[in-house]
Amino acid sequence: MRCYQVLKELIRSGDELSEKHVPATKVVKQKPFMWLGFTDASYVELAGQGVPVITADFKLYQQVAARSDRSINFAALSLSHGA
Repeated sequence: MRCYQVLKELIRSGDELSEKHVPATKVVKQKPFMWLGFTDASYVELAGQGVPVITADFKLYQQVAARSDRSINFAALSLSHGA
């Protein structure tokens, strides 16, 4: 049930969320771009700027967690606390 509580809180905080922009030229220069692709590599860049990333993708999570300890592996959260 904790999994759904986290989602609910995120949805409710939608007005407080802000969008971040990472220039494409910066994303494609990052090493993770080669194996994660553009979108996920941009998340890695954001994590490096201190933005927490929530993902169910373990490969992406490994990269963002190395840059931001506030990032969350949503798949592990749902498994450990029940969906």
